[in-house]
Parts: sequence; C-alpha cells; structure tokens
Amino acid sequence: MTNSCAKFSFLLSRADALAWEHLPNRMNGFQRFLLTAWLISAAFWVLVLPLGVQAPWGMILLELLPFFLLHYGLAAVVLSVWARIQAKRRLPVPVEAQLEDLGESLVWTLGMRPSVMIAPEAIRQVRLGPGHVFVEAPPELIIIPRPVFGTAQAAEDFAMRWEERRTMCFL
Repeated sequence: MTNSCAKFSFLLSRADALAWEHLPNRMNGFQRFLLTAWLISAAFWVLVLPLGVQAPWGMILLELLPFFLLHYGLAAVVLSVWARIQAKRRLPVPVEAQLEDLGESLVWTLGMRPSVMIAPEAIRQVRLGPGHVFVEAPPELIIIPRPVFGTAQAAEDFAMRWEERRTMCFL
C-alpha cells in the first residue's frame, strides 16, 4: 500500500447527492416496499379484470400489459421523487467540502460542520460511480466528484486503495 497525502476542496450540490441516490443496487427499505407493492398491485389486476374465459394466454397478457406499464410508471415516478427528496435532505444547498487523504485515514469536512476523521475500519463501502467516488462511513457519506482527482485513473486508484484498506481491516 502506498501512502498518499492529498487534500481536495470542492463544491457539492444537490446533483452530487442525487448521483448517490441513483446508484444501481442501492435500494433502501422504502424502495423495496414500493417495488413489492407494485408487483402485488399489478398482479391483482389478473383477479379483477373481466377477461374472456376462453381467451388465449397471449390475448390475456396483451390486455394486462397497459396495467403493468401504468403501475411500473407510477413506481418509477415515486422512486424518482423519493430520490430527489433524499438528495435535498442530504445537501439542501450547495456546500464547500474538503477531503484530506492522510494515507492511514481520511479527514472529511462538509461546510461549517467540524471535521471528521474516518479510519478504514469505519468505512462500509467505497463505490465508483460514473461521475463520482462515494465513501460510505455511517453516518458520513463522502461524495467526491471525479474531476476533483484530475484523471479518471486517479479516481479509480483512490477508490481501489481505500476499498483495499477497508477490506484489510477485516482480515
């Protein structure tokens, strides 16, 4: 492991928080509940629609398709609104952020809040998104836009280094 000492200062906005909310494979309890409710309510239409008894399966599926699409659209809209609400809660206004990589720990400062030192064992996960690097160390979430690193390779190296340090703590 290489020791690096770097300090990054950048502005975070609601769009950065929204990037975290839209990461794939990141469903919380409410989102799972909504998806399950959508599947149950969509399946419910099979029981209540007056379908022809002798209709072939293809015709029945064609009659049900609009209802499934409607339910899917409603679920997608609700999940999108929920993500925007969560992003607004996380970052209500643009705020100056600062991250210092001390090699053996990270120091995270968000706005006027006091700095937080984060050890590798406190990190739950390090995720590399299309435009950001995310370091989740509850209750903190470090969001670093990729351009802050200068190059895509530098962002990937940072994420890989901290993921490796995180996993080394549990061996």
